[in-house]
Amino acid sequence: MGKRKCAICGEWIDDNSESVPYKKRYAHLKCFNVAMQVVVSEKSRGEKATSAKPKTAKLTPQREVRAGLSEEEYQEKKQLCDYIRKCLNSDISIKIYKLMEDYIKKYKVSYHEIYETLYWYYSIENHPIQGDMIGIFPYIYDEARKELEVIENAQKDCAEKIGDIQRMYQEKTLTAPDIKDRVMKQIDISKIGE
Repeated sequence: MGKRKCAICGEWIDDNSESVPYKKRYAHLKCFNVAMQVVVSEKSRGEKATSAKPKTAKLTPQREVRAGLSEEEYQEKKQLCDYIRKCLNSDISIKIYKLMEDYIKKYKVSYHEIYETLYWYYSIENHPIQGDMIGIFPYIYDEARKELEVIENAQKDCAEKIGDIQRMYQEKTLTAPDIKDRVMKQIDISKIGE
């Protein structure tokens, strides 16, 4: 893998493990964090200036905070939060947000892994939804990973073999042998008693 230039500061990235995807390129982790803090602070200043507007009485779902997340991570977080909202038929509580962040920090998992685990448990295995829905995550993660890997391998295997269907079920043309008309001698009934 060749060296990459940071999309923010323009310097070469020496250690790829300390880089993050940023706008279809890569950036130093430090540069990315500083850029995200600047964006968040500018947005908060803009919101303070416009906060004098009267608020509507209509409740809207909480929006996922984007600070410090790449576009891909933000989409994964949004997918997870939308799934939880759909299953609970309500907005996400602060407790659920806290649990998500704790799992990501403690277990070093991504939002997508949490989503896949919960999707497997509730949508594929059809377990009833109880409580905050996300509290079960650490207890089912390993089993979900194994089962999802089996499903993924089966799907890959099917995808590989789908092209071989023509060879699996080849058309064969069978021809029947020519059967000549057989002429059988007729039995003469008058000769039977003699």
